Amino acid sequence: KHFREAVDDILSYMQPAVTENVPSTIFLPNARSPAEKDLLLLAPVQVPLYDALSPSRSTTLTPTKINQMNSYLHQLSADHRAEIIWSYSLMNWQRKRAYEESGLHVVGSVASRQADVLLNLRCNALAASSGQYPFDRTCCSNYNRPGLVQWAMLLLGLGILPFITFIAIGGASKILWIYEIIRLLVASYLFMTGSASVLVRLNLLSALLPYIMRTNYLFYYFAPLVTFWFAVIYFTMRIGRSRNDSTVFLFSKVLLSAMMVTALTIVPGILEKIFLILRITCHIHWNVVEWRFRVFLDMFIVYVGMLAGVIYVRVLDSLQKGRTDYEVFDIVAKYLRLIRVIFVMASLVIPPAFWALTRRSPNKYDYNWWQPYISPLPVLSYMILRNSNRHFRNYHSWIFAWLGKCSLETFTLQYHIWLAGDTKGLLRLGILDREGSSGRLLDFVLLTPIFLWVSWHTASATTTLTKWIIDPREGRRDAESETTELDGHFSSPRLKSEEAHPSNRRVGRRSMLSFVGRLKGLIEDDLKTRLFVMLAVLWVLNWTYT
Repeated sequence: KHFREAVDDILSYMQPAVTENVPSTIFLPNARSPAEKDLLLLAPVQVPLYDALSPSRSTTLTPTKINQMNSYLHQLSADHRAEIIWSYSLMNWQRKRAYEESGLHVVGSVASRQADVLLNLRCNALAASSGQYPFDRTCCSNYNRPGLVQWAMLLLGLGILPFITFIAIGGASKILWIYEIIRLLVASYLFMTGSASVLVRLNLLSALLPYIMRTNYLFYYFAPLVTFWFAVIYFTMRIGRSRNDSTVFLFSKVLLSAMMVTALTIVPGILEKIFLILRITCHIHWNVVEWRFRVFLDMFIVYVGMLAGVIYVRVLDSLQKGRTDYEVFDIVAKYLRLIRVIFVMASLVIPPAFWALTRRSPNKYDYNWWQPYISPLPVLSYMILRNSNRHFRNYHSWIFAWLGKCSLETFTLQYHIWLAGDTKGLLRLGILDREGSSGRLLDFVLLTPIFLWVSWHTASATTTLTKWIIDPREGRRDAESETTELDGHFSSPRLKSEEAHPSNRRVGRRSMLSFVGRLKGLIEDDLKTRLFVMLAVLWVLNWTYT
């Protein structure tokens, strides 16, 4: 009775807040104008650890009394007359270690987490009120420890970049060796960079999703990163291409390119001016600090890939023709068997040595400094071991091969199917209202097939669109072959107005059709024109997008 009267008296002061249709506390961060509202909450009566209570407290703090008081609070919560922080009760429910020796008060760590819940509830409500990208204003982060799902995904996704990224966002990237694997996978992909068709396909989603999801192009950092390094490779090899047969000249301009890109990245002020020009001319707002970080992490792996390709071609020429323009390649070709054995032995030693070396890094920030300089070592080791034996070259994993066909789409779509809050959290379905690892496992089981299905069909669509962009005639042939069976079943009858007055329409549309036909022919015949039209459309969207 006294408890009810005391609570009712408190509610009289809370009425202005609870009568404004404020949703329950769990949804309060999405309330309208939270900064203008007072956050008035009640905590449930804490259930003590009855076995540890002193005799005097045991007589007054009985289960019956505690349950009756909390039942009344449940009634108030159900009637939307008060907001109760029920998570407090769940944090120490049936957990002996959560209590002090008295059995009445919780330990300091639990009390700190209870305070965090309350502060984050209010802070996140204010932070989320802006509702704009990037969603990096949350005051707390869920699932900051690797759980069962994350470890399972690690074992499955060692060769799949999107799967590893899911683990990274889930919190396991805070473990250094997992973070190293993520970084080496990115470096391995950049090592193989060089296909123009993949470049177009990669950017289809990354260039269009920002207008739909209210993000920006750099948010899907892998696409712009690959695009940047493809441009570096293209211009490095194109400039002075008539002298590319000279090994000395080719190596020299690769070295010069590396020096220029390094200066462009690490010298303060250069990127800032470039991004300022983009903002003024194209209305592009990119984070220069984030971009500099991404480029620096893989500063030299692309050049290592270029040099590896040059060396391979030169040695192959020496084997086929008997002599090249540089004597060292002839020597390599002559002693190729011995050199192969030496390289294979070194490749067997480098991975464990790399592992032992990186164990000296105290955290991933220290490792990031070493990453550009040491990442080529394990990548080259894998390449050498993979090609050291005919059986190794011919064997592959069918599951990784299948996923590789849609890996570009899985990497991009993971941000909106697996992840949430602009990669700051994991997407939760809330099915059966389960919490903890069991709830995350259920979400994983339900979301992953959907994610892979959507990625696979999106990959099919982007592949078709890429064919249309690279060669419209090939894209048309593919589309016609897919619809051949339908053509026999469906026909398009002519409109009566066209049959009645064909000459009128023919005369009125002749000049327009002639212009459209010439424009269509120009777009179909010239890839540069098609790309220019696409960039022009994106430029207009940048200025009109709000």
